[in-house]
Amino acid sequence: MVSQKRKRESYATPTSNEADNQSEAPQLELDSVPVTSSPFTIVYVKPGDVKPKKNRRTAKDKIDYNDHTPAKDEAGLTGSDSAITYMVLPGSLWDSMKKYKNFIVSEKQFGVHDFIYVNNGSSVLVKEIEDEKQFWIARVLEVRASNPSAVYLRVYWMYWPVELPAGQEYYHGKSELVASNHMEIIDAMTVSGMAEVTHLVEQDDAPTATGLYWRQSFDFRTKKLSLLKRDCVCKQYHNPDKLLVHCVNDDCGKWMHGDCLLKDATSRAWERLNAKQPGPSIDTIEVNDNEQPDETIELDPKASGTIATTSFNSIRKSNFTRGKSRKRIKGKNGESAESEWMGQLEARLENTSAEAENEDNSEITGNVIFDDKRTKAERTWTEPLACLDDTSVAILEKHDGIPDRPSATLHFHEKVTADNSQYGGIHPLAALDSHQSSLGSLIAKGLLSLPDVPKDAPPSTPTISVRSSHSQKRRPDFVSVSRGPGMRSSLSTGLDTAKGLAIAWQIPLLGINHMQAHALTPRLVSALSRSPPIARHTLSPTFPFLSLLLSGGHTLLLHSTSLTQHPLLATTTDIALGDFVDKTARAILPPTILAAHGSNTAYGRALELFAFPNGDADHAYHPPLTRGVSIARSPTPYAWTLGSPLAETRGGKGSSRMEYSFSGLDSAVRRIVGANPDMGFEERRCLAREAMRVAFEHVAERVVMALQMLRTREEENRSTDEGENRSSGEEPVERPPHPNVLVVAGGVAANGFLRTILHTFLPARGFPHVQLLFPPAALCTDNAAMVAWAGVEMWEAGWSSALGVRALRKWGLDEGGADGGVLGVGGWVRR
Repeated sequence: MVSQKRKRESYATPTSNEADNQSEAPQLELDSVPVTSSPFTIVYVKPGDVKPKKNRRTAKDKIDYNDHTPAKDEAGLTGSDSAITYMVLPGSLWDSMKKYKNFIVSEKQFGVHDFIYVNNGSSVLVKEIEDEKQFWIARVLEVRASNPSAVYLRVYWMYWPVELPAGQEYYHGKSELVASNHMEIIDAMTVSGMAEVTHLVEQDDAPTATGLYWRQSFDFRTKKLSLLKRDCVCKQYHNPDKLLVHCVNDDCGKWMHGDCLLKDATSRAWERLNAKQPGPSIDTIEVNDNEQPDETIELDPKASGTIATTSFNSIRKSNFTRGKSRKRIKGKNGESAESEWMGQLEARLENTSAEAENEDNSEITGNVIFDDKRTKAERTWTEPLACLDDTSVAILEKHDGIPDRPSATLHFHEKVTADNSQYGGIHPLAALDSHQSSLGSLIAKGLLSLPDVPKDAPPSTPTISVRSSHSQKRRPDFVSVSRGPGMRSSLSTGLDTAKGLAIAWQIPLLGINHMQAHALTPRLVSALSRSPPIARHTLSPTFPFLSLLLSGGHTLLLHSTSLTQHPLLATTTDIALGDFVDKTARAILPPTILAAHGSNTAYGRALELFAFPNGDADHAYHPPLTRGVSIARSPTPYAWTLGSPLAETRGGKGSSRMEYSFSGLDSAVRRIVGANPDMGFEERRCLAREAMRVAFEHVAERVVMALQMLRTREEENRSTDEGENRSSGEEPVERPPHPNVLVVAGGVAANGFLRTILHTFLPARGFPHVQLLFPPAALCTDNAAMVAWAGVEMWEAGWSSALGVRALRKWGLDEGGADGGVLGVGGWVRR
């Protein structure tokens, strides 16, 4: 058993009016009296540990004690799920006292569960609390009194962080308290005032608080603190006094520490300055006033790597100050470059939105200031805390039974990609500006390609007049637009424009999940190439099939069983495959090749051309025949090797998990390049090939695992059905066939080496019958044609969207997911 009192002096014992029972909740009026000590002690025990011994003659306890377990609501007051067992000594005196709900000290009323200031040096009630930390703070659990001169409070102590065994940590705020289950009985006249304390609950949003608050609980018996939520790339706790910034991009969606963002921006700026003129010290580097950064500020929500983050919202004072940057920049003589740029460069976050600081679509950039000590000049430029950069319009027509024509015609399809070359990655403001400046002109141009109204068309044929056209155009049947997932600011530009067209033309609107559109792209290709008559169910591929969606923001393996049902089989736990490929390209490719890539910041294609200049002829790929071989490291002509993602986890269990992970591989590539900045051309080419091979085999391995799982499930179902049918004499149950088609879509699907690996990997691992479908390269990346086709399929299935639908940052495809999949979000209307 444990008995301990908080180290403090004795306090006054108050007087009281005559007390009644608790149910009538009388109030105790207390007056000041001389200071005396509390006669009570609380002892913690484990249930059943203490059994009182009986006196043989009197049959009375030899010790005066009682046994209490606090109510469950008391346990919750400390953030603990379990109550504690305790004894009050002397127990008979404590039990003889009556309970009350309220008490009054110098005309101020206090009650059970209130927070109170406890004076540690005076028994006089303080009118105004000037320095909160001069007092102890407690929470009242129980009020008892035996007479007007004996009123006592059972309390839980709230600790100031400095009072903890380990002292105050970096994440503790100035007004932060720590709840505890440290219980004590104090006299009521030690109360110095009412304390306003809030419980700050850490969830997905950034917690905010004014005044005193508590987040953690301290177990007085075990001396352990409860855990807090970790944020940012540094995976450290945040201090609510500091800045915490939320990325609203679906590729990230994390809360990040402002200090970490600034440190990353500053270290990258320093790295780039040194890279421009290696050798000279900082005071000889000259920076052009109009200089723009070569690459984005990249942050990874999984501790290694670099996810391009963008639009930030909920900018609040809530962050931490001791986070570590994503990587250490090496300076001269191999030492940390931080010591060099400290004092030379500084950065600050700036909200570029003119709206209020809590505006959802506000953007933040990091302004880096370079102080040239030699010339006393100051240079300032913007480092984006870099994220949808394509604006596309298509006009698609599906034909019904018209001979000698394809089943669908793409009358118009054009795309404008934002120029992000100065950022080295997609920047949200550049993407949004491109959407707003390009969409109107693209639509105007596309309208000219609408089919003309036939001369023999009936007068009731819906038509529209198009400027610069000498003929009437057929009015579209509906408007399709990408509703999500993605950056709401960019999506809203297209969605609002589509709503305007739908209202003006009085036609339905369809808000499409653009990942669903990727999965349906091979069916669009089928419709564009096949002649009617063709029914929806004869489009190729037919359901079910596997969908492998690989882009810069998504890595999804789905079991597409119908138009709207796509159960998730595997996804990435950190960064997407396309993101990994682009980052690997920026790390490996020589600067001259990166510069020659122009305004296109999708560097994956440049990496492929660099690694395989002769295309398929350079692949020379031999697939591993077993999973063990697949996850083993392959030797290279150099002093480095690359391990397969998840293969080297503790116990090797990660290699069998149905998930993807690329951040560790990304970090490994960067470490290899960082350790050899003078890496030769051939070694860079070898590293590019090996990085893509390991990443693509990691993708293929999960496809094989999914096919094996589905085949086993089908065999078990068949065996069960046969047994039931034999016993009942009924016909066999119709079940969906095992998928024999793998659709590979998304921007990375255009990679020739990925196609080679999948084409050889699957047959070598026992699935030669699985047909691989890759859309044409132009339809792999985000485009309006696939969104138009998804609209056609959803329209024919009887769906349209309400005009009040909003853009969705997150929108899954799995109906078993949190949002219910394609049809799980609001706004769908059944025709």
